[in-house]
Amino acid sequence: MKATIICSIYNGEKFLYEQLESLKNQDYTNYEVILVDDVSNDNSVKICNDFINENKLINWTLILNKKNQGYAKNFLQYATEANSDIIFFCDQDDIWMSDKLSKMMSLFEQNEQISLLCCDLETFCDNPEYNLNKKFLHSMKNDESLEKYSLSKNNFYCFRSGCTMAIKKEFVSKIYKYWCVNWPHDDFLWRFSLLSNGLYLYHKVLVKRRIHSNNTSVVKYWTLDNRKLQLENSIKTFEASINYITENKICLTKKQQKAFDKHYRCIKLRYKAISHRNIFLWLKLFLNYYNYYARTSGLYLDLYLILFKKHRR
Repeated sequence: MKATIICSIYNGEKFLYEQLESLKNQDYTNYEVILVDDVSNDNSVKICNDFINENKLINWTLILNKKNQGYAKNFLQYATEANSDIIFFCDQDDIWMSDKLSKMMSLFEQNEQISLLCCDLETFCDNPEYNLNKKFLHSMKNDESLEKYSLSKNNFYCFRSGCTMAIKKEFVSKIYKYWCVNWPHDDFLWRFSLLSNGLYLYHKVLVKRRIHSNNTSVVKYWTLDNRKLQLENSIKTFEASINYITENKICLTKKQQKAFDKHYRCIKLRYKAISHRNIFLWLKLFLNYYNYYARTSGLYLDLYLILFKKHRR
């Protein structure tokens, strides 16, 4: 089986070289690397070009986007265009273990049921002010077990970063048309692999994720309008998911359908509460949908925004 690593790059000169080195040092040989620069204005392109030329990497390609289209679009578009069996997603500022490809490719070869495979990660902080959710980190067993995830209320939202993910090319090509603009690629792939009964977690740390002040998943600035936009986008993702279920005749169990429907109702009620700044609707969320938030902090952030309009973290 052949693998493709897609690395989305934007102004990554500070940490990029270390990541490129870790990709070059993979012990799996049948792979290609696609570096996609999203109109950087630093030395990222030069670093990539020099690295490819100096190491004579004939299986590496550097693509220069003509306009910035965002990391999610980069990952998904080039995943569908890659000429390989399995697609890996790579951030510009992490470090991969040398056996990441070989370990995960072996599991794909052994188990045809896998559509999306996620590994464990460990973090190291360039800026100690920022870190990941402790519950998220505690889920990293690192015992080399393989765990299948089925859709439920507790795992509906993405529980692994995109940098841990590898997906079958045929599967991502099948679902790409359902992707919505502003939908993070990792959450999109997680959702659809759950719906398709093909999501597996491999509990082996194969990525060192760097946490710093410029991580897209770390830096947030919330206002009431931003929250409304986020929830509008979330509603669109549910509509896309329903289209996928209907068009592909996906059969969910009663328990799975209940979890899906209640998550959907939660999102719509949140949008209504935020739009009207209605504390009584928030109380309904608190009483009936407390466990349907991706994070408990989101419930109280909704309350804060209803009362005070904005929040900075």
